[in-house]
This record gives sequence, C-alpha cells and structure tokens, in this order.
Amino acid sequence: RELRIDHLEPPTNENGDHIPFDLILSNLRELRKVNITYDVKNAGNNFYLGCATITDKDIKLMTQGLERCYELTEFRLHSTKLEPAMMKRLATAMDKGCPNLASVGFPHCRCGDVGVRAFFDALSPESLPNVKEVVLTNNFLSAESILFLVHLVRRRPIERLDLRLNPIGNPGAIIILTMMFYLPLKELNLSCCSIDEEIEEYLLMMLRFNKSVKFLDLSSNKLGPAMGAGLVERIKENKTLQRFDLRNTEISADFRALIDETVMENREKHSLSDW
Repeated sequence: RELRIDHLEPPTNENGDHIPFDLILSNLRELRKVNITYDVKNAGNNFYLGCATITDKDIKLMTQGLERCYELTEFRLHSTKLEPAMMKRLATAMDKGCPNLASVGFPHCRCGDVGVRAFFDALSPESLPNVKEVVLTNNFLSAESILFLVHLVRRRPIERLDLRLNPIGNPGAIIILTMMFYLPLKELNLSCCSIDEEIEEYLLMMLRFNKSVKFLDLSSNKLGPAMGAGLVERIKENKTLQRFDLRNTEISADFRALIDETVMENREKHSLSDW
C-alpha cells in the first residue's frame, strides 16, 4: 500500500540508472502512498555532484506509472530540482490517473514560481477534487505563486497548507491571511517566510474572525516585540486555535507564555468535547 524510497544510490555506469517507475507504479494495484526522495546519502566510488538529479526520462517513467495509480491518496517527491515542464507533466498525470489523491507535496524541490504556475496551469477547475493537503516547503516561492495557490485552494477542500522556508514576504502572507475567511484551512505553516510586523493588522483580524484554523506556525519570522500585546488580547477571542508557534519571532517569552496558555485552554476544551 506504500512505496517509500528515502535515498538513491550513485549510478553504476556513466549513463546513469533509471528506476522503472512506469512498471512499478502501474503494477501496484493497491498502492495508496508514494514517498520518494531523489537524493543520495552515501558518497561511494561512483558518486559525483548531481548524480541523483532527476531527468526528463525519470519524469516520463514516473508519470506513465502515475496515470495508472487509481487508488493513490498521497504523493511526495523530495529533494530534487523540478523544471516547469516536469511539474506540468506531473500535474497532468495526477489529473488523469489519481482521482482519489488527498495529499500532494514537493518539499525541497526548487521548482520556483514558474514551476508552481506550470503545475497549476495544467489543472482544470475539476482536477484533483479531493486534495486536502499541499506541501511546498522550500521551493523558492514568492508572493507571485501565492495568487495561483489561493485560487487552487479556494476550489478544493484543502485543510493543510505548508509553505515554510519560502520567501513569500509580507505581500504573500497578507494574501493568505486575507483569504483565510474563504478557505477551509485547519493548519497553516508560514515558518521562516520573510514576514515582519507589517502583517499585524491582517493577522489580528484573521485570529478574530476565522473559525477553522487549529494550527498556525509563524516561527522564525521577524514579527517584532511590539506585536505581542495585540496578539495576547486578540487570541482571547479565538476559541478554535489549538497550537500557535511564535518561536524566534522577537515576541517576548512572557507574551508567548500568555498566548500558549489561552491556546492550551482551547485544546483542552476541544479534547473534552471530542471525548
């Protein structure tokens, strides 16, 4: 039910070896999860820089297999350089062969704004209707990508969005925080996204009116010490948030402790109601 490859070995010849993903994926009829890391962990005799770089042939074989993964619910491709044409082929294959896909992720794949747009442009409004989770960690994305991403999210029941380690800046964060009123998100990760105190107005408004987000990560952003007092007051009005990560944001430990106390009360209330 799950195919997991956590690293590759250096090729045994100068031409490189390609994994026959077309045969593997198309013959695993009950496959539910695919998790592939395109990277090497050991430097053997055949190692050279770039030896694990994904190629057009790799993508061709992979997409041919994905077109037959009718039961697939989760797809992850880690740690490689995905060109826009590769992203487009992956999106087309998922749309054709993965109607049950609920989670898709390209962490550390350096696809950039152009790559993300190529992926989204290959999808129709009816594509991937069951996707609930999108992971785009560390892909060099800017605010430009957020516009396309929000458009995708609005049309689907996406509950978890991970954008950490992308320099989306204040413009990207403001787009997301503004659109949160129209999104079913339960978990949002904007850790280390080059955000600062300019988002305060939008963040406070989101915390006041949003009723769906349970987990919010803004750690490792320079929010500044002045934002702490406003967050303490506003978080008291939020009865949904159960985890709020503000580490390394220049907000004082005292304010963070008060915020954590309120969030913990929400968590305990929800735990009792679930029980």
